[in-house]
Formats: sequence, structure tokens, C-alpha cells
Amino acid sequence: MSSSDLPYEEVFITTMVQSTWQIYFDGAFQKSGAGTAGVIFVTLEEAIIPYTFTLTSAISNNAAEYEALIIGFDIAHNMGLNTIFACRDSQLVISQLLGVYAVKK
Repeated sequence: MSSSDLPYEEVFITTMVQSTWQIYFDGAFQKSGAGTAGVIFVTLEEAIIPYTFTLTSAISNNAAEYEALIIGFDIAHNMGLNTIFACRDSQLVISQLLGVYAVKK
């Protein structure tokens, strides 16, 4: 489409630029009673910064996912990041963060 196709309209092209680091997080319960948490940051330049943690208390899978998110937010804060885009495949965690689902415990 060219500007001649729309003689009375302004035509413009824009490129969306990612201006926020992304954070991916996951947590899992282990049969041994502890859990694990993983956090991956993706920078503006698409560099990957991974972190993994062993959680020392017996918790559920959902609690392990929240621990991973909290750890990720803490790291982001310590890095001076004011805004991050959090990504997760857990509908429960994301819906609770957005206020769609109520947190019961």
C-alpha cells in the first residue's frame, strides 16, 4: 500500500521496540521436601541471564512458583529495573497476579 492508495489519509510505519526486560520463572516441588526455583532474564539486547535456586522448605508446586517470582522480582529490584515483563505458563499464578483469581492461602 502506498500513500497514493489513501489520498486523504496520512500513512506511517512504526516499529515496536521492546523497552522492558523480560523475566521467565518456574518453581517445582521435590519429593525430598524442598523445591527448586528458576528465573531467566532476557535483556533488551536479548542476552539471557539465568538463575537457579534450591528452596529449603517443604512447599507446594504453586508456592514454589511464587517463590521463583518473588526471587526474580528481588533480583530485578537489585539490578535497578523499574519495569519488567513477567512471563509464565501457569494460568493460576498469572491470573492471581492480575487480580482475576483471588489468593486463598
